[in-house]
Amino acid sequence: MYRNYTRWLFDGSTTSPIPEEQELLKYNSPINIKYMLESFLPNSKMTMYMNKHFNNFDLYTLDKKEFLRYVKHLVLKLNLSRGDFNYKPKRDDEGVHQLQKKLMGKLPELKSYDIALLCEQIDALEDKEKDSYYAALDMINPKKRKMAKKKKKKIGKMSLDNFIDSIFNLV
Repeated sequence: MYRNYTRWLFDGSTTSPIPEEQELLKYNSPINIKYMLESFLPNSKMTMYMNKHFNNFDLYTLDKKEFLRYVKHLVLKLNLSRGDFNYKPKRDDEGVHQLQKKLMGKLPELKSYDIALLCEQIDALEDKEKDSYYAALDMINPKKRKMAKKKKKKIGKMSLDNFIDSIFNLV
């Protein structure tokens, strides 16, 4: 999806159709208005233009299809190239740390940056302590300690005197 989006963005034609339009315009698509803006942050021309004309929350009320066309028009107008585009795949798509996923589920009241900091702290611990955290979150199976079994004493028939002597050991 990202590759098709960037090819469409830099193809040089304003009339080309939007690739994968149904997928791209969904509400939960990884390519949203925020992603489009962040991808051009390193470019000073684009950032200055966007600050001048869209420095408020009205930007998020625009239709996504209109904004896609507008960004494509800006790319052509400002003569931007692929080198000016900062490709950042969304965190949910690739390489989310399993520990971070588990902690997000267990501690929903923490912010994502707090959880990232907590994951760094856990990873910096020694192996024994780290394993205990992972085991507590059911990410690894803790090693079971082998217990030595006690041998049972065979008790045969015993006289009452021997039984009383074994229980009440009077010297």
